[in-house]
Amino acid sequence: MLEREKKFGFRANNNPKGLIFPAIINDGDTIPVQISTIQKFELQDFFKITLNMDGQKYTEFEDKIKILVGKITTALNDAPTWQADWQIDAVNSFTQQLYVQNSPNQTQLPRFSS
Repeated sequence: MLEREKKFGFRANNNPKGLIFPAIINDGDTIPVQISTIQKFELQDFFKITLNMDGQKYTEFEDKIKILVGKITTALNDAPTWQADWQIDAVNSFTQQLYVQNSPNQTQLPRFSS
Protein backbone atom coordinates (compact mmCIF):
# COMPACT_ATOMS: atom_id res chain seq x y z
CA MET A 1 0.00 0.00 0.00
CA LEU A 2 2.93 2.34 0.66
CA GLU A 3 4.15 1.78 -2.89
CA ARG A 4 0.69 2.53 -4.25
CA GLU A 5 0.56 5.74 -2.24
CA LYS A 6 3.95 6.80 -3.60
CA LYS A 7 3.16 5.85 -7.18
CA PHE A 8 -0.10 7.81 -7.26
CA GLY A 9 1.01 10.84 -5.24
CA PHE A 10 -0.89 10.22 -2.01
CA ARG A 11 0.29 11.91 1.22
CA ALA A 12 1.63 14.86 -0.75
CA ASN A 13 0.90 18.57 -0.33
CA ASN A 14 -1.62 18.54 -3.18
CA ASN A 15 -3.13 15.17 -2.09
CA PRO A 16 -2.81 14.60 1.68
CA LYS A 17 -5.15 11.58 1.68
CA GLY A 18 -3.79 8.09 2.15
CA LEU A 19 -4.63 4.42 1.73
CA ILE A 20 -3.25 3.22 5.09
CA PHE A 21 -4.99 3.67 8.45
CA PRO A 22 -2.97 2.19 11.33
CA ALA A 23 -5.22 1.23 14.25
CA ILE A 24 -3.38 0.78 17.55
CA ILE A 25 -5.08 -1.69 19.88
CA ASN A 26 -2.16 -2.50 22.16
CA ASP A 27 1.01 -0.53 22.93
CA GLY A 28 1.94 0.57 19.40
CA ASP A 29 5.66 0.13 20.10
CA THR A 30 6.34 -2.24 17.21
CA ILE A 31 4.94 -0.21 14.31
CA PRO A 32 7.19 -0.44 11.24
CA VAL A 33 9.19 2.73 10.64
CA GLN A 34 7.65 3.17 7.20
CA ILE A 35 4.20 3.81 8.69
CA SER A 36 5.20 5.31 12.04
CA THR A 37 4.64 8.85 10.78
CA ILE A 38 1.09 8.16 9.56
CA GLN A 39 -1.63 9.39 11.90
CA LYS A 40 -2.86 6.44 13.92
CA PHE A 41 -6.24 5.57 15.37
CA GLU A 42 -5.58 5.07 19.07
CA LEU A 43 -7.93 2.31 20.25
CA GLN A 44 -6.00 1.03 23.29
CA ASP A 45 -8.59 2.33 25.75
CA PHE A 46 -11.24 0.14 24.14
CA PHE A 47 -9.27 -3.08 23.84
CA LYS A 48 -10.97 -5.00 26.61
CA ILE A 49 -12.38 -8.49 26.58
CA THR A 50 -15.55 -7.31 28.27
CA LEU A 51 -16.65 -4.05 26.71
CA ASN A 52 -20.12 -3.31 28.07
CA MET A 53 -22.33 -2.38 25.10
CA ASP A 54 -24.36 -0.05 27.33
CA GLY A 55 -21.32 1.72 28.78
CA GLN A 56 -19.65 5.04 28.03
CA LYS A 57 -16.48 3.36 26.69
CA TYR A 58 -18.52 1.45 24.11
CA THR A 59 -20.13 4.69 22.92
CA GLU A 60 -16.68 6.30 22.60
CA PHE A 61 -15.42 3.21 20.75
CA GLU A 62 -18.36 3.40 18.35
CA ASP A 63 -17.63 7.08 17.68
CA LYS A 64 -13.97 6.35 16.90
CA ILE A 65 -14.87 3.45 14.61
CA LYS A 66 -17.38 5.62 12.72
CA ILE A 67 -14.59 8.13 12.00
CA LEU A 68 -12.27 5.33 10.88
CA VAL A 69 -14.95 3.78 8.64
CA GLY A 70 -15.62 7.15 7.04
CA LYS A 71 -11.94 7.60 6.24
CA ILE A 72 -11.65 4.07 4.87
CA THR A 73 -14.75 4.61 2.70
CA THR A 74 -13.24 7.78 1.26
CA ALA A 75 -9.94 5.99 0.62
CA LEU A 76 -11.73 3.15 -1.18
CA ASN A 77 -13.57 5.62 -3.39
CA ASP A 78 -10.32 7.48 -4.17
CA ALA A 79 -8.16 4.38 -4.58
CA PRO A 80 -6.48 3.90 -7.96
CA THR A 81 -7.61 1.08 -10.23
CA TRP A 82 -5.80 -2.22 -9.72
CA GLN A 83 -2.54 -2.62 -11.62
CA ALA A 84 -0.71 -5.92 -12.07
CA ASP A 85 2.74 -4.39 -11.45
CA TRP A 86 1.92 -3.37 -7.87
CA GLN A 87 3.05 -6.71 -6.50
CA ILE A 88 6.39 -6.38 -8.30
CA ASP A 89 6.81 -2.80 -7.01
CA ALA A 90 6.08 -3.90 -3.44
CA VAL A 91 8.54 -6.80 -3.60
CA ASN A 92 11.25 -4.58 -5.09
CA SER A 93 10.72 -1.95 -2.39
CA PHE A 94 10.82 -4.57 0.36
CA THR A 95 14.00 -6.09 -1.10
CA GLN A 96 15.70 -2.69 -1.29
CA GLN A 97 14.87 -2.00 2.36
CA LEU A 98 15.99 -5.46 3.42
CA TYR A 99 19.32 -5.36 1.64
CA VAL A 100 20.62 -1.91 2.46
CA GLN A 101 23.59 -1.03 0.27
CA ASN A 102 25.54 0.40 3.20
CA SER A 103 25.95 -2.96 4.87
CA PRO A 104 28.85 -3.30 7.31
CA ASN A 105 32.22 -4.38 5.91
CA GLN A 106 34.92 -6.14 7.87
CA THR A 107 37.95 -3.86 8.20
CA GLN A 108 40.20 -6.03 10.38
CA LEU A 109 41.30 -9.62 10.32
CA PRO A 110 39.65 -11.65 13.06
CA ARG A 111 41.71 -12.59 16.10
CA PHE A 112 41.72 -16.22 17.03
CA SER A 113 42.39 -17.35 20.55
CA SER A 114 45.11 -19.90 21.13
